[in-house]
Amino acid sequence: MLGAGVFATFGPAARVAGAGLLIALGIAAVVACCNGIASAQLAGLAAVGPAELARSVAPLAAVTNSGSLSWLTPVVRVGGAIASAGALLSLLAGVGRTVLAMARDHELPHVLAAVHDRYQVPHRADIILGLIITTIVLPADLRGAIGLSSFAVLTYYAITNAASFTLLDRGRWWRRPLAVLGGTCCAALALTLPLATVATGAAVASLGLLGRALRLVGRPPNLPGGRGRCLGGLPGSP
Repeated sequence: MLGAGVFATFGPAARVAGAGLLIALGIAAVVACCNGIASAQLAGLAAVGPAELARSVAPLAAVTNSGSLSWLTPVVRVGGAIASAGALLSLLAGVGRTVLAMARDHELPHVLAAVHDRYQVPHRADIILGLIITTIVLPADLRGAIGLSSFAVLTYYAITNAASFTLLDRGRWWRRPLAVLGGTCCAALALTLPLATVATGAAVASLGLLGRALRLVGRPPNLPGGRGRCLGGLPGSP
């Protein structure tokens, strides 16, 4: 899913840099993620054991405290905070460009389609997203927010897999079986989340679908966001 996110987020960059950039980004991201996760997990299991690691609310700090370098625990905590901030900023870059694309198609307020003259980033979308995220995480339980975010991401990728069925086959018989497998895995993972998270996420998604359906009522297919646009604008779309 990480590779799919890279392709979906930075797809427009391929027009300038070429498709090789996207392939390199996808491979590098997956390899780096797997290496980092495997190394951290092995170190944690070897240092404190699986039971203690599962009970800890700060596993990295627990690993550091278990050895002779416990004085580095504050440094590890600060490093974890910086790493989390870096991950959040990278996600903001992707979500901001998603908002930009939707605003250009009039799926969101068109005012969010603005791109900064100097920095060439969707600055209005990024600012709005930052305010929304800050409003959510400050008063809310982060565990609930993370769970809801996970459900939303899995739903997003399930929709992406389903949308691949609208692509022309061109002899690639394996595309649809892979899409079915990907969508099934996304649904299975989403259903492993707490019931309250699944119910809340499903309610939010239902409200979004209802809002879009109401918005499309009476809209001609040839207008931005109209029915023809929703179906990909292919010739002959009903």
